[in-house]
Amino acid sequence: MYRYLIINLIFCLPLAIVWFVHPKPKRRLLAVLLIMLSLTAIFDSLIIAFDIVGYNQQYTAGLVIIKAPIEDFFYTVVATVLTISLWERYSR
Repeated sequence: MYRYLIINLIFCLPLAIVWFVHPKPKRRLLAVLLIMLSLTAIFDSLIIAFDIVGYNQQYTAGLVIIKAPIEDFFYTVVATVLTISLWERYSR
């Protein structure tokens, strides 16, 4: 039970580190994150609705947004925060 959630939390460790050491204001980052999470909810729900992807309910936390399990959103959060943070850090 909660197998997907535990795996996702492991990947959130780098996210937490970057989030707290990121020196710039987070308003821009939060705006992009909101857009990306909205797109994730829409498109992941569509691919689940069309049976392109399925999840074993035994391993999910049971929380869903539209049709996407909450675990799907961790990847979006980690990728968005790390990408923007690293881009701002190394683009100078």
